[in-house]
Amino acid sequence: MYPCLRRPTPGRPTPFWVRRAALHAMVEGTAISQIGWTLKTKTSQPQTFHQGQMIEYWRKPATKDTSGWHGPCRVVRMAEHLGQVIVIINNQDRPCRIQDCRAAIMMVISLYNSTMDNSLEVEVVRRHICQQQQGVICSIGLTCAGGRIRLTKATREYPILKRAILRLCSTTLALRRVVAVSLGWNISKLKGSPLAEVSTIIYWPSSDPTKTTIYSSKSGPVNIARLIGPDRQTSNLFRFYPKDPRIAG
Repeated sequence: MYPCLRRPTPGRPTPFWVRRAALHAMVEGTAISQIGWTLKTKTSQPQTFHQGQMIEYWRKPATKDTSGWHGPCRVVRMAEHLGQVIVIINNQDRPCRIQDCRAAIMMVISLYNSTMDNSLEVEVVRRHICQQQQGVICSIGLTCAGGRIRLTKATREYPILKRAILRLCSTTLALRRVVAVSLGWNISKLKGSPLAEVSTIIYWPSSDPTKTTIYSSKSGPVNIARLIGPDRQTSNLFRFYPKDPRIAG
């Protein structure tokens, strides 16, 4: 039997009009809820960076052991209409999404400015890297082998380099407890350190030490060839491991 399409008489509603009224109420309730959610939503203001500012940018990490933040790098210009900020990465202008950028922290800015200075500590580290054979990693500090913690061979062989690194870490990086440091040039891969939880990698082209890039990661192995790309063949590298507070001694 077909439903009655005529309006019901007062006091005698038909099932068709009851269903129609219920559907209308559901649609109205959903619309009111959506308006409420929209009004409660907090809209964040877009970030603005100025030309020459030092910032960090985020890229999806290849592994869970890396944070994804890279930098610092210098801002070339803003492209608000594209939602991008143009920065210098590996001597090239590259776009980054504005929401994936942040101002470089003060420690990074201090380190960047310090590497531009001709301080004795930085000069000792640079000279040692240049004199080192390409692809060879020099490890200064502590290592763990066979369950025993001991000084590396290079630490005993290069006391001047050890003192320069200790002073560089304590003054520029404000880190009193650094358990190990790895340095070299044209490095393809870096091993990790079980004595630390995190690490920081600093690399720069040998032709221009002022173009320093800083990369934070866990203390495990890092594929430098993937991180730096073809420029690694002419890049100097410095990785330090702050002491894990969970390890005694």
